Parts: sequence; structure tokens; C-alpha cells
Amino acid sequence: MKINFYKGIAYATLVSLSLVACKPKLDADMPASKAELDLSNYVSVGNSLTAGYADGGLYRDAQLNSYPNFIAQQMQLAGGGTFAQPLFSETQANGSGYLKITGWNTDGTPILSEETTNLAVVDALTGQLARHEGANNNYGVPGIRVADVNFAPYAQLNPYFERLLPAGTQKTYTDMVSGANPTFFTCWLGNNDVLGFATRGGDPEANPVGSTPIPTSEFPVSALGADGAITDSAFFAANYKALVDKLTANGAEGVLATIPDIASIPYVTTLNGIIADGAGGVFPVVPLDATTAATLNGLYMATGYSNPGFVAGNNYFVISIDDPNTGTIEVRQMNPATDYILLSAQGLAPQLATGLGVALPNNGSNPSLPNPPFTSLPAPLPNWAVLSAEEVELVRTYTGYYNDIIRKTAEDKGLALVESDLFFDYIKATKTIDGVSISSDFISGGLFSVDGVHLTPKGYAIIANQFIKAINYTYGSAIPLIDVNAKNYRTVVFP
Repeated sequence: MKINFYKGIAYATLVSLSLVACKPKLDADMPASKAELDLSNYVSVGNSLTAGYADGGLYRDAQLNSYPNFIAQQMQLAGGGTFAQPLFSETQANGSGYLKITGWNTDGTPILSEETTNLAVVDALTGQLARHEGANNNYGVPGIRVADVNFAPYAQLNPYFERLLPAGTQKTYTDMVSGANPTFFTCWLGNNDVLGFATRGGDPEANPVGSTPIPTSEFPVSALGADGAITDSAFFAANYKALVDKLTANGAEGVLATIPDIASIPYVTTLNGIIADGAGGVFPVVPLDATTAATLNGLYMATGYSNPGFVAGNNYFVISIDDPNTGTIEVRQMNPATDYILLSAQGLAPQLATGLGVALPNNGSNPSLPNPPFTSLPAPLPNWAVLSAEEVELVRTYTGYYNDIIRKTAEDKGLALVESDLFFDYIKATKTIDGVSISSDFISGGLFSVDGVHLTPKGYAIIANQFIKAINYTYGSAIPLIDVNAKNYRTVVFP
């Protein structure tokens, strides 16, 4: 059986197949060759993944190992042109800064420290980065969403975008990349249109410092591009179509890529397993007798929460699923199979043993809840720390909408397509691809960097091959694949 992650047909059939039973490989029956591809001006369009972002930052070594740079190197073996990147200088090689492993906790989790030397940050207050001047073919902008591509002021709101333009310039991302006049392009955009919501646990109040709070009317789905909300599918479709229309206006060929499932990244899936491992391999439970269960239920309801449903016997930790549109403080017990404690909440894990997720002693610090009568206070896991099953389903629904739009656009324009959602699912299931041993396991798997979202150099080389396969399949070209095993690209750097 053959699966093409770059072949946009029979999708419904493919996703229903057992991924474990199938080994993806390039089809031998290539389509008839089209006119010879013009690879003289390859331009990459996308977000942090396209830029080469890794380990929670953008830095020179990561840029050099970006998947577009790997693709360009292989294109040059088939007559492609030069590919310039907006590299940080060697004296500012650490760019925005990044995370590095400096030791290990007793539970085996890594101690991460921020790299603060040789940075390219020229204004610590705004995050402004040293401006790139000169040729550029890699227009990956960390943080950019499809929601942002036609909003000119965004050029001055994102330091990664700002550094690619002359000082004080306002230009839409669509105009910038189409103005590069590509003869060929890759476009992997849309991840951030759901990722911001997911990595904040679907919490409208968990915004980065300096960002605008999400209006209740624009949460959880925004038709206006509110930061941290999910982008409305109609808004996504209009912006995505406008972008691709401009990229192809002068006859450029290219590749589009779909968006992976949110539960394929370690940032979402790792911590539940770490907590379970620390409890002997099974996710911990909270044993209660009938009296204590009733008392805790009453405590939650008396202090403004919904009933968490504690019962006599084993219970799970309580999570906040508060919806700002209801005006209530909703909680329930988590299901560790479908509710994910996010990697950003790693610091909370030790507190589970002291009452977090159930109740904590009332120290009298809240004057509205005098001590006594409330000798304990409800302590659900905060909203920002957990991506609940309901939120996972919402993210998957909109990821499905976006992927349908991307697939339809590729079909309408005759462009190649990388089914990255199937690709990441396959690796998660099989821990191998194209003869390369790789997995999505945090730190040890080799695919993802220490931020749990972005890839390692080895991971970027592997995804570059999927783009090359898509190009060869769709256009009948013969760009050679990367021999990932022979190149021995690095994964996570250990101390």
C-alpha cells in the first residue's frame, strides 16, 4: 500500500486507513511531465516553521537548517537558482534568543535556560530585531497567521516581519511576498490561526504582555483576527485565496501544505505522560470517601464554581473550562485521555500533590471568603494550563475547515500539495519515515525541538523531503531527495 502525503486525492479514504500498516513512499508511476519548472527564483512563504524557528526562538543555526533552505539546496542540484535567507550576523548569531537544556530535574524532565548572549535584539522593550538588508528568498515570519496577511499595520507589530522591511514601512505580507516575483514558491501557512488559541489553553485572558485582550464577542472564533482566538473560516478562506492569487498571478508554480492535528505536537501531549510516569505509569487519581466528596462539591458551589462531580471512590483532578460568554465559572474533572495539561504548565505539576486540582488551604488572603467558614478554597487547574477535550475538538474542526480550503486552492490552481497532517500522524503512529527512525516524543524523539512545537534540523530535513516529493509528483520533475540518514542532521542538543 502506498500513501502520498503530497497527493491531494482520496483524502477521506486515506485518513480512515491504518497508518501503521502503510509505508509512505514516492510513487513509481509519475504523472506526465509538465513544462520544465522555472526554479530560478524560489521564494518560501510561511510562518515560524518556514523561518527555521526552533527551541523557542529564531537564531542563525536554526535558519541555516530551515526546510526551505534544504529544499533550495536540492533544487540547485536540478538547476535551481540561489536562495538567500535573512540570516542573523555571526556576531548576533543567537538572534531572538532560544531555549537550551542545562540540566535535568529529578523526574527526568529537562531544565531549560534562555540563551542571552550574542542576541540580535536591538530594543528589549519592543523586541525589535536587527534589520535584514539585502537579498532574501525566505519570507518565513514567526507568529504570522493567515488572518494577518492582508493587514498592512501588522508589518510594524511583529518584529520578525519588521526586520524584513525598510524602517517604518507598512506593507501587507501578501504584497511583500508577491513583490518578490517568485518563479516557484512553497506556502505553509495557517498553523497559527489555531495554535495561539491552543497553546493558551483556550483562555482569552492568557495573552502575552502588551497584547490586546480578546473581546468576548470575538472568542473563541474571531472574524476580525483577534489575537489568541481561532480565525473564522470565511475570513481564512478570503485571505488565503488572495495570497495565492497574487503568488500565481505571473504564472509561478508552487506547493501548498496543510495544517497538522493539534494533538500531534509534544507541547500538547507530553505532560500527561510525564505526570503518569511520576505516579508509577498510571495517571494519578484522587481517592475520596462519600463525606469528603460531598463537602468538596459543596465548597466549589458555595464559592461560585459549578459542581465538579466528586464521588466516593477515585476521582481525577478538576480543570477550569470557564467560557467567558456564559458568565459562570465552569469546572469538571479531567479525562487524561482527552484533556491535555500543556507543556507550559510543567511548573504546576509538583503542586498536584499538595492540593492543586482539588482544594488548597484558605490562608485568609481573600477577604471575600473569610477563614472560617471556608477553611479550604477550590483549586482547579487554571484554564490556560489545560487544553480540554472540547477545545481540542474545536481546534480540530477549524483545522479541518482550513485544510479543506488549502486542498481546494491547490486543486483549483493546479499546485502541488503536502498533506502535512497525514505526515505527522504517520510519524506519531510508526516512529519512522522513509527509512529514518524519528518520533514525536518530546526531547528523545528527534523530530521536535525543546519548545515542543517546532522542528529540529533533522525534522526540517524530513519535511523538506515531503515538499520535494510533492514537487516531483505534481510537476514530473526530478529534484533529488535528501539522504537524511547520511547527512546525520542533529536533533536536540544535550548538555
